[in-house]
Amino acid sequence: MKIRYYSHAHLQTGFGRAALDMAFALDRAGAKLEVVTMGPTNDPNSPWPLPPDMTAPIPDPDVVIVHTLPGDCHRVLEAEGLKRGAGPKLVAYTTWEALAAPAAIVQPLYEHFDQVWVPSQPTASAMTSLVAHGSARNREAAELRTHIVPHCFDELAPHPVSEYSDTGKFRFYWIGAWSARKNPGGLIRAFAMAFGPKDPVQLVMHSPGVSTDTFFATLAQTGLAQDELPAIVLSNQHISPSAIAAMHQQADCFVSATRGEAWNLPAFDALLAGRHCVTTFGLGSDDFLLNTSADLCDGTESPAHVDVKMVEAGNGELRLRTVGAQGLSARSLWLEPNLCSIADSMHDAAVQKRRDLKIAYDVAGRFGYAAVANLVVNVLEK
Repeated sequence: MKIRYYSHAHLQTGFGRAALDMAFALDRAGAKLEVVTMGPTNDPNSPWPLPPDMTAPIPDPDVVIVHTLPGDCHRVLEAEGLKRGAGPKLVAYTTWEALAAPAAIVQPLYEHFDQVWVPSQPTASAMTSLVAHGSARNREAAELRTHIVPHCFDELAPHPVSEYSDTGKFRFYWIGAWSARKNPGGLIRAFAMAFGPKDPVQLVMHSPGVSTDTFFATLAQTGLAQDELPAIVLSNQHISPSAIAAMHQQADCFVSATRGEAWNLPAFDALLAGRHCVTTFGLGSDDFLLNTSADLCDGTESPAHVDVKMVEAGNGELRLRTVGAQGLSARSLWLEPNLCSIADSMHDAAVQKRRDLKIAYDVAGRFGYAAVANLVVNVLEK
């Protein structure tokens, strides 16, 4: 099978990580692959150069996969002159981070692509919920063309285990973008509710690029002085994949108060490292955290919101710029996590020293390269 794969596989982002692993999985499975990278090509933080045999042009591919943001997928086809029904099978591989995707996002996907792939069951439900404005017949047709293709990992690669050192503190950690959806402020408030300055705990928050001003402003929103807070440490520098792996191995419990996730790659990495997890129930991470000992906390459906930044527009004028997922607005729903439940789960984890995650299924059998590549081959034959 000859596959042309448009993706961000050269970038150290969630889309980049997912695409790179998918490319290696398909290559190992014997697919003839041409990876066409999109977006910046000079990312200094990208540690994963693609081998030349994965980027060599392939004439007349059997399948074209476009792996990017949902509002950009059809634009790639337009730029390349590709049309559904006039050449290779067209696949959109994308995500949506809220509970339902708006028609403006969904309809172009099903109009221009033969199949739509998403990483999790909640995302599949979000994608098909508003198709054809409630038409049951069209929704059923969309569901038949929607396939869950999860993030995968190299089950054959050695996973180095960093030497664990007991510091006397139970170490929580969080990894993510400092955004409304990821909700670091909610996590900080839950942590401040669960613990005081004398408790033997620590929360490390790894968010490359966030300013210390933003971090300290978020701490101040708790209404507590610095000496009234439990230990919270900011890590805001870009670090290597091996350093992130060490974070998973050396810490005790991954925590998140996220409002929306199509997958949640840091939580998946925590699972692979065997770390206990506390996060929101009802999101994409359920696909790999159900049937484990993770604490999945309830949430309430709530209107979404985007981040807003003040930018200079020239001549001393300032303007507001919104930052958020394409199409996300207050007319989208996400889950507002129960911070009291998250605080209780963190407190229990620290008291009981719940460091190890118990997993009641075969992780490699569901998410390893071989398993996911086999799934992809089966899906493409439909």
